[in-house]
This record gives sequence, C-alpha cells and structure tokens, in this order.
Amino acid sequence: MGRSPAHALSLLGLSALLAFPSTATADNCSTPYSARNLVSDLTAMSSALRSLDEAAFKTTGARVETNLVCIDTPVTVAVYAKAYRLLGVTHFLAGEQESAQAWFRTALEVQPAFEWDINELPLGHPLRAVYEGQREPAASEKVARSSAPPAVPDGQELRVDGRRVTELRATLDRPHVVTLVNVAENSLRGAWLIEGNAFPDSLIGGVADADDRRGRRGDDSGYQAESIERVRPPLKTPLIVLGGALIAGGAGVYGASFATAQKFESATTTEDLEHYRGVTNGLVVASALTAALGLGVEYFGITLSQGPGFTVGARF
Repeated sequence: MGRSPAHALSLLGLSALLAFPSTATADNCSTPYSARNLVSDLTAMSSALRSLDEAAFKTTGARVETNLVCIDTPVTVAVYAKAYRLLGVTHFLAGEQESAQAWFRTALEVQPAFEWDINELPLGHPLRAVYEGQREPAASEKVARSSAPPAVPDGQELRVDGRRVTELRATLDRPHVVTLVNVAENSLRGAWLIEGNAFPDSLIGGVADADDRRGRRGDDSGYQAESIERVRPPLKTPLIVLGGALIAGGAGVYGASFATAQKFESATTTEDLEHYRGVTNGLVVASALTAALGLGVEYFGITLSQGPGFTVGARF
C-alpha cells in the first residue's frame, strides 16, 4: 500500500467511532453475533494491523464495536481486553486520540500485564508510548453509581468487562461493557456499553428486567479461561529506558564520526590520514555495537516476564 501504518490506517474513515456513547444497549442488535464471531473478528483485526489491510480493518473494527453488546454468551476478560486494545488502535490511527486513550485505559485496567508483541507493533512505534501513557491512570479507583446493591434476579450475576461484580462501581473516563448473565444457561439477559459508572437505571433500586435480551444457550463456552495475573518485573521499565538511551547514544557516536571523517578528507600528512581513518572507523563500529546493545536491552525489557500469562481458546 506504500504507506506507514499510521498513515495507512488513518484513512479508514471511521467517523462513527469519534466517541463511545454514554450508554449503548443491545436493543438495536438485528443480526446474530456469537462469542465465536467476536473472537474471529478480533483475530482478523490483528492480521489486518500487521498487513495494513485497510478495507478489512475498517469493516471488522466497525462490526466489533457495534456488536460488543450483541453477543449471546459471556466471554472472558482476555477477550474483552483484546477488543478494547484493538478499538483503541482503531481510534488512534483514525486521529481520535482521546477515544483511543479511553479504550486503552479500560484494556490496561482489565489486563495490566499485557505487552505488545514486536511483530504487531514495531519498537519505537508512537502508539506504544500512547498505550504506556495510560498505564498509571488505568489503575484509578472505582467510583460508586449507587450505594444500594445491584438489582440482579436470582440465578443471574452482573459482570463488568467480563468480571463478576456485587456493587455498582466502575472506573471513570473510559468505556465498560456491562452484562447480566444467566449463570445456568450461560447466556446474556442484558448488555450495555457505558461510559464510566453510568450503569442503567434498570439495575438500580428494583428488580432488573430479566428480559432485556433473550438469552440463548450456545456452544461458545469453550472460550472460558482463567486469567493468571502477572506481576510487572521491577527491572522491566528501567531496561526499556536504558535500551532507548543506548540506541540514542549509538546515534550520537555515529554522528561524531562525520566530524572525524571530514578531518580525514582534509588531512595533509600521512600521519593525520592514518589517525583520522582509525578514529572514524572506530566510531562507526562503536556506534553500531552500542545501537545493537541498546536494541537487545530494550527487547529484553519488553519481553521480560515473571509469569506464564494466560491461556484461552485463541492466541491473545
């Protein structure tokens, strides 16, 4: 396509994704969309990001955001986290910085151990800095919508971003998917896309409408998984910073070689020629070694982990 990732995907024309609504429900879901469909679409989005397939990314990204409240069976935290990350990328590449940051905050809140694969986002890609910049605000405290317990019928449970909750509390300044789950049937009886803690009134001060959405038993429960949280290694951030500093240092050393190369060109004696040739060659070699060392340190920092992560029905 002949464009950088940012330029290529910024042309997607996703004007409908400028901001998430304060509350979106499943009322307008007109076509079936299963949990398996969602996982398939997320996998397709990852492939489109790698290959810069504009048409596929545009079509699939819009479908995912529209259908987050349309799936008929529950999905795991890992699936939601992947959806939030890719929607954040979609908004970022479309020039919608605030919406991108909001989706990234939710993604980091529900799966803080995630690190971008270098094959998906190259080292130094500006999106990495935007994503990492939301790591601290992602950990903000939840705020209560109501002091009363949520109105949940017997046999059902309320979930926010795939996690069961017993209070109407959520973090602000970001989207959340709220679902009402029929546990015995493994089906969704209600689904909402909200901003912050704007839980629907039907969940407050009364019995929630158990027929907000018709549940249907499905076979997508195979995507259930247990998330094993990882502790961010204490050396991870210093190694990434050190790696970047070494890369910058290598560039500085290489720049210094230009000055000695000019002195070599203007040398008038054999002694000066030999001296400046040796210095220039040494600087070039040193710059390459320093940059290579920095890249290795940064790569090690990015891949450093203290846990096995998680396992689901597809790679996340």
